[in-house]
Amino acid sequence: MRGRVPPGEFEFERPTWGRPGDEHQQGHYRFESVTALGARFRLDGTAWSASGSRFRECEFRQERLGPIGDHTGAQGSFGDGELCTYDQCRFDHVDFGQRGGGFSPDDARFERCTFRFCRWRWLAATRADFVDCVVEGLIKRAWFYGADPQDPGHLNEFARNDFTRAKLRGAEFRAGLDLTDSRLPDGPEYLRIEDMPSRIAAARAAIQAWPEAERRDAENVLDIYDEHGVRTLFAWRGALPNANSPIWQLLEHGPVDQR
Repeated sequence: MRGRVPPGEFEFERPTWGRPGDEHQQGHYRFESVTALGARFRLDGTAWSASGSRFRECEFRQERLGPIGDHTGAQGSFGDGELCTYDQCRFDHVDFGQRGGGFSPDDARFERCTFRFCRWRWLAATRADFVDCVVEGLIKRAWFYGADPQDPGHLNEFARNDFTRAKLRGAEFRAGLDLTDSRLPDGPEYLRIEDMPSRIAAARAAIQAWPEAERRDAENVLDIYDEHGVRTLFAWRGALPNANSPIWQLLEHGPVDQR
């Protein structure tokens, strides 16, 4: 589909093949160079992708979320090939999943968008911008990147986002992503460490005198965050790797004076 999408409910045509009433019938839609203002897209049972398009004040919604691994449900890409922009759009219960179906952001820019109770599972936002967005609900597994790990020259904008109404159970912020002006949930269940590169360098020097088994466990943790270029660590304590390692005490509070 090309051109302008009128406001209001977008009517997806279902395929004529298959048995009548089959809930797993999928319509395959691709939007190229489309502009849409005030359109509503119900994504259930639809394979949907967009390229080089602009959506403003639109709504994307799913009513049914099938089991993980069910490829017959809604799936697709919000930025397949050429950058798409979403301005003041609303995403309700959308399955942002990249294992077993679901939608990927890919080359998309989300500005002033609201994400309400979406399913975030194994999402890697390697080329997506999030600016002035609000996220509400549980995030099980998602990685947000400041740059594309396969193309480090491609920088992503991530600014002034509000996660205070979200439960970040498996969210990570990688590749130099800056969290300075974004709002994050507060509470003792979360760990936040600024300037991770300096903390990691200091920790590597401090653990050289540790017993070998403890030192190896600690090095594994440091390697993870070093490899992914984590600038600010913000994580749910229940999801920390090697959570019982004393490396976490060292990273959070610095070396203990043994004198």
